[in-house]
Amino acid sequence: MRNATVVGEVALALVLTVAAGLLVRTFYSLLSVDGGFNPEHVLTFELSLSEAKYGNNKDRTAAFYHAALEKLKEVRGIEAESTTQKSYREERQSAVKKPPLLTPPSSF
Repeated sequence: MRNATVVGEVALALVLTVAAGLLVRTFYSLLSVDGGFNPEHVLTFELSLSEAKYGNNKDRTAAFYHAALEKLKEVRGIEAESTTQKSYREERQSAVKKPPLLTPPSSF
């Protein structure tokens, strides 16, 4: 019985070692996978609206984001803009795509 336990433990250790090696190899391979977008020259930022002013008023919040996007469209050099409530990196995030070496406008 004792020998069977030792053989089982060695077999389990071997399986776990192989599984860990495969997991590390998979994570290493994921580093070279194309994410489906070019992250260069992308500006992201988070907005936190005043709870006192906006609260749970979804219409007012949507109007704010719509107005902010319209203002961003007026800024020279911005190619595209969008908002999202959830992203793969953060809970809330906004993104603006800009060309390289963009100088910010004097007033916004």
